[in-house]
Amino acid sequence: MEILVAAALAASLLAACLLLLGRLASAARARRGRKIEGVDAAREGQRSCPLCASILGPGERVKSQLFPGKADRIMHIFGCVHCWPATPSAPRICPVCDRALDAEGWVVARYFERPASPGLGPGRKHIHVLGCTGCRGS
Repeated sequence: MEILVAAALAASLLAACLLLLGRLASAARARRGRKIEGVDAAREGQRSCPLCASILGPGERVKSQLFPGKADRIMHIFGCVHCWPATPSAPRICPVCDRALDAEGWVVARYFERPASPGLGPGRKHIHVLGCTGCRGS
């Protein structure tokens, strides 16, 4: 009897894990589909806005604010020339929660620099998006 209960419990746990993995994979596919323009641009050496996925032309930059700190620093990302200040023609979408940002909202990110590696060249600058003012708070 105990073996049947344990087997039923294991089967339901496995089903729950598979369901969760399916939902995560579905969300990842949706994000990839929404940002396919930005991904293709990155492969060709072009940069794109992390919020609206617009391809940035020469000299165009993403408006952000980097706060002082030691190794890891906090960065607020507002958008590029196409989506900041907020316009309905280029909605700014949070990469974490996939919701549109408010007109005065921003994305919170962690900024860090990878150290230089022998044979791989100088260190690179990276950001890790943590969320927006809606899902993460300010």
